[in-house]
Amino acid sequence: FFKKQNIDEKTITKIKKKKTEFLLSDPNEIYFMEGAEKMIDWIHKNNISHCVVTNTSLTVINHFKSKCSSLNHLKHRITREDYKNPKPHSDGYQLAVQRYGKNKKYLIGFENTWNGFRALQPITSIIYLFCNNSHAVNDFRKEDVYLINHFNDL
Repeated sequence: FFKKQNIDEKTITKIKKKKTEFLLSDPNEIYFMEGAEKMIDWIHKNNISHCVVTNTSLTVINHFKSKCSSLNHLKHRITREDYKNPKPHSDGYQLAVQRYGKNKKYLIGFENTWNGFRALQPITSIIYLFCNNSHAVNDFRKEDVYLINHFNDL
């Protein structure tokens, strides 16, 4: 996005630094998407193979894990430091399949952004898109995906 807007690398670096500082600040409360904590517990209790693929840094992930103990049940992660090209490139998802998804009968993906969807498309055809607050919901409807508002819809 920044490059398409012709924003220089120095400014992009400053913006990313500010975003990280904000994410590492101590908010009073951190909220899960509706039904997400229940889904995490279900994955954990049923020993479901899983991997979270995120453009977020490990530092920020670890901060959130320290604030929300349920996140520690998600054992496998691919973070921004693990791959070269961020979403919409599929690098992170490809690495997740290499590490945790080989020989799995089903690969199911969950995303909430257009870039995430594009990154996931070459990996699996079973995609759930969270679209309750998405400005791209009409675009998502044109795709071969399951549209859901939150984890409770599953």
